[in-house]
Amino acid sequence: MQREVEIEVESCDKAGNFIGYMFVDDKNMSVELVKEGLATVHFSAEKGKYFDQLSRVEAEAKAARKRLWKDYVETVVEKEETTDVTDSNLTETTPTVTEAVVTHIENCTRVWVQRCSDGPSLISMMNLMRSDLISSPPLAGSYTPRTGDLCAAVFSEDNNWYRAKVLKTHK
Repeated sequence: MQREVEIEVESCDKAGNFIGYMFVDDKNMSVELVKEGLATVHFSAEKGKYFDQLSRVEAEAKAARKRLWKDYVETVVEKEETTDVTDSNLTETTPTVTEAVVTHIENCTRVWVQRCSDGPSLISMMNLMRSDLISSPPLAGSYTPRTGDLCAAVFSEDNNWYRAKVLKTHK
């Protein structure tokens, strides 16, 4: 049974998966599942714009003992004694600022940067790699690339050697 749905994306997780909500006939499916006792509210929903609604329907499902909540027994947690936070027990921290250049964006949560202060050593390393590969080039057929391999390759635009990653191989 196919249905037309609407997806509302709020963010991405560390693996690059979308975090958000699905609507069918203008109904938020997260809210509907929680309301019927078929799901619980995940802690990450606290940041979402539907958290209040999700919390309310979860409390209603608990009270009505629906599905997941049929055998639920609320436990009373005693509050721990807390200490007041005052200016005297706070330490001020200053963020460290590092100048960097973005060199690659893998997805919405993984970005590669190069510290600008490392520039001279990177140039030195690249020049050494290039001179080694020019003076002793790899033998033709001595390397069988596999997807995901890190290697050195000649860039056709400037005929220089660069660090590279094999994205796809042809059989």
